[in-house]
Amino acid sequence: MHALTRLITEWESDGITLCPPLSASAVRALFEPIADRVSEDVLRLYTLTGGMHDRGSDRHLFSLWPPTKVAWVATIEPGTDMAFADVMIDAARFSFRRESPDRSAVYGGYNDDRRMADSVVDFFERVLTDPASVELFVT
Repeated sequence: MHALTRLITEWESDGITLCPPLSASAVRALFEPIADRVSEDVLRLYTLTGGMHDRGSDRHLFSLWPPTKVAWVATIEPGTDMAFADVMIDAARFSFRRESPDRSAVYGGYNDDRRMADSVVDFFERVLTDPASVELFVT
């Protein structure tokens, strides 16, 4: 998750307020009701960052939701996917789709069914190096 740690540094440099990361046990407890949708790479994500404060976004208008919002949305939107981020206050949405206990693919953008990345790591690498490839605004 090196790309994510670089993104976190970039977001902080840009003055974006991030929520504090959670311990692994706190993330597991929070996601326990939806555990069948959560892979290890998703759990690791929220031990590195707690996401952005509500309505916070980066220069690409990308907003990484806090894990509390992810869990809440997952309980009211049943299914296999788990929304975790959006662009321009929900104009586009990104979701995790668990493919194995260790890995989730990322789907979404302006077409909820488009596969954006093969893993959480791959998704954040693309956000960092090629944001247009995951349908983020490039300034």
